[in-house]
Amino acid sequence: MKIRQKIEIGDEVHFIEVQQKGSGDDTYIDTAEVIHAQRALALTLLRTRKSSSEIGPEHINFLLNICGMKIREVAKYLSINPALLSQWRKDKGISDIGWLALRIFFIDLFSHDAITLEVLQANYSEAA
Repeated sequence: MKIRQKIEIGDEVHFIEVQQKGSGDDTYIDTAEVIHAQRALALTLLRTRKSSSEIGPEHINFLLNICGMKIREVAKYLSINPALLSQWRKDKGISDIGWLALRIFFIDLFSHDAITLEVLQANYSEAA
C-alpha cells in the first residue's frame, strides 16, 4: 500500500508517495524510501526554479534539511562563508549567482547521492 505524505514548502503543498512495508500491526515506512522521494521532489524544484526570484528561504531550508549535511559543510563545497548561507536561509536575499551555485550543488548531490569538490567545480565552470 502506498502512503501519501504532504510536504509544505512555504505556501506550496507537495506530496510524495512511499510504499508501506510489513503487514498487520508490524507495518512501517522505509526511511531510505522517504529520503529518496524527498530528493526526487527537490530535483523537480531545482530543475524548474532557475531564478532566485522563484524561491524563498523555505526552499533553501527544505534543501538544507534533506541534504544530510551541516551548513558549514555545504558552505565549504561552495567556497562561501557559512554565515552567508545562514542569511539565505533566513531570507536575507540570495542573488541569481548564489542560487545557481546552490542549484548545481544540490542537483549533483541529489542525483548521485554524493558529491566531490572536483565534480562541483567542473559543473560550476561549465554553467558559468
